[in-house]
Amino acid sequence: MTLNKGTEAAMKTIIGDNSLLMAYSHVAHDCFIGKNCIVANNANLGGHVEVGDYAILGGATNFQQFTKIGDMLLFPADAL
Repeated sequence: MTLNKGTEAAMKTIIGDNSLLMAYSHVAHDCFIGKNCIVANNANLGGHVEVGDYAILGGATNFQQFTKIGDMLLFPADAL
């Protein structure tokens, strides 16, 4: 798993309480991941991505920078 720190734009990357980031996942700079989220194996988040509470991001998924993902979203594995 890789986790990048914030840049001058937002100054922080935030991972909410009780969230799980699995092997080979990537969280780029200035991301916000809500509470109780699951980021599965090999899921990739570009810079400034916002993930709502209780979201589940399946394995091998990719999210382009500045994407907003809502609360309780289930995004299936291998979806692009």
